[in-house]
Amino acid sequence: MIVITGANNGLGLELVKIFLKYNFYVLAISKSNNNLNKINNNNLKIITGNLNKKSTLKKINKYVTKNNIHIDLLINNVGFSCIEKNPYFAFNQINKIINTNLISVMKLTNMILTIRKTNDSKKIHIVNVLSKTAFKGNQNAIYSVSKWGLRGYSECLKEIYPNNNVMISNIVPCSMNTSYWTNKPKNIDKSKFANPTLVANDIFIHLTSEKKYEDLILKKERYSNIV
Repeated sequence: MIVITGANNGLGLELVKIFLKYNFYVLAISKSNNNLNKINNNNLKIITGNLNKKSTLKKINKYVTKNNIHIDLLINNVGFSCIEKNPYFAFNQINKIINTNLISVMKLTNMILTIRKTNDSKKIHIVNVLSKTAFKGNQNAIYSVSKWGLRGYSECLKEIYPNNNVMISNIVPCSMNTSYWTNKPKNIDKSKFANPTLVANDIFIHLTSEKKYEDLILKKERYSNIV
């Protein structure tokens, strides 16, 4: 089964659609489900909830263990940001961004790896969706810090699970024209950003290829002339 978080909008939703198109079983996890509910496919299971809450993790754990599901691929796509150049962030903003982008990912991944211990012979691929801010800091400081942390978590997992059936890789998408930019600064021209459907297609091709365990970095130039 393929598990995708942040699955109700943007890249996550498009990934759900393309994996279903090719007959994969998908567990979609998201705080809301209005867009997911429009998909009519028996291969889709939706769990609605906030990954920062224990109750959501318990629902996922119960579903996976009760149905004896093997997770082949976990795509940690969940993310949140508020574009803010002022260094004096409110504590609640700091908590929400770090908890969503980093801590919830670590908790979910740890839980799934713990469940996996009962069947260590099967391979699992963990993919963390990063951002270019994970490599070069910018003025959107807390979001950047969360993605630096997520990249660090990926590297630590690679050290913990060397050369065995737990594979870890990163995907670094370019900026996409999604609802992420809703209520963001008006001077951002979303028309120059990539179509998330096209980005999801490239990610799908990569994750089903022989090079799937390698990191994937997608640059905006690839999509600049594609409508």
